[in-house]
Amino acid sequence: MIKRVNKVVLTILLSIFFSLSPAIADTLKITHAYIPDAPPMVKVMAAYMTIENTSNKAVTVFSFDSPVFGKIEIHETTMKDGMMGMDQLPEIEIPAKSKVKLKPGGKHLMLFARKRDLKLNDKLSITLHSTQGKYKIPITVKQMAGDDSHQHMHH
Repeated sequence: MIKRVNKVVLTILLSIFFSLSPAIADTLKITHAYIPDAPPMVKVMAAYMTIENTSNKAVTVFSFDSPVFGKIEIHETTMKDGMMGMDQLPEIEIPAKSKVKLKPGGKHLMLFARKRDLKLNDKLSITLHSTQGKYKIPITVKQMAGDDSHQHMHH
């Protein structure tokens, strides 16, 4: 009788767990996630992506982490008195049924203390932490648009 009750409890707990995971994935959709390629001596990198909240409730993203970087911060490029700068943000609020683009010149992620070299087309993951739970984001190292540093110029 006790074994049977334990099996029922385990089955219920597992079904609750697995029903919660898709809810997070269905709430947030991450697209266009990439890290611009940089030389190995560059220890601070950036990451960009689009985060879409498909739910009827606002979602707050409060942190990111990755085994490849010691620290990840949310930043926003600002313009003050004609000078460009960056401010660290404590979180990103994504209103219901809307998108937030992390892009060059706007909100973005700063990736600190790189733990290994990254090459063009390397794939890794970054974990997003939000009010809806955790979401593992596959991300690729890509060449920046308009970056000719990897191509030879011909005259």
